[in-house]
Amino acid sequence: MPSGIELVAATYPGRESRAGEPALHCLAGVVEDLGRAIRDHLDLPYVFFGHSMGALVAYELARRLGEQRLPEHVFVSGARAPHCPRPEELHALPPPDFLRRLIRLGGFPPEALAEPELIAYALPILRADFRACETHVPDLGTCVRFPLTAMGGLDDPRVEAGHVEAWRAVSSVGFASRMYSGGHFFLRDHGMDVAAQVLAPLSGGHGREALRA
Repeated sequence: MPSGIELVAATYPGRESRAGEPALHCLAGVVEDLGRAIRDHLDLPYVFFGHSMGALVAYELARRLGEQRLPEHVFVSGARAPHCPRPEELHALPPPDFLRRLIRLGGFPPEALAEPELIAYALPILRADFRACETHVPDLGTCVRFPLTAMGGLDDPRVEAGHVEAWRAVSSVGFASRMYSGGHFFLRDHGMDVAAQVLAPLSGGHGREALRA
């Protein structure tokens, strides 16, 4: 990040520094937990960026801020618009089938597959994430009051270009979409460009130049 821009990463219950807490199986619970954490940190201009499950979390969190300061922009990546039909549910699959689907999505690097302890640690957390997303019932009654940009990978097997473009219907303020080469984790190959897009609303439209500097 360029000077003057602070990057803050959300840590959900059940992982990393919060590994001792139970993972949440409900998206509303994740949003509520994060909402409490950021309540006192909305005094400066900010944007939300979320990928996959994080996209839904960012969108729902921004929607529920009510009269608090809204984000300058919300970036949703690798996720279908809330009103799109859901793909096949994965959270209830037996462990071997669930792992195979995760591998197909590119969620496990080859070196991780050689670590049984890592897989045993990660699978319950990922299953909770999928359950939270696949059982979430969004409120489709009103359009949001913040600009929104949706991003996706052209070869993502679960999120097609039409699902990305469908986010246009949820914002009454402004919308843009960006498609990148790659699958569900296209961010790995396009991180610099994605970061430039995210920085732009906080840097007077000069996010790309600021990032290069």
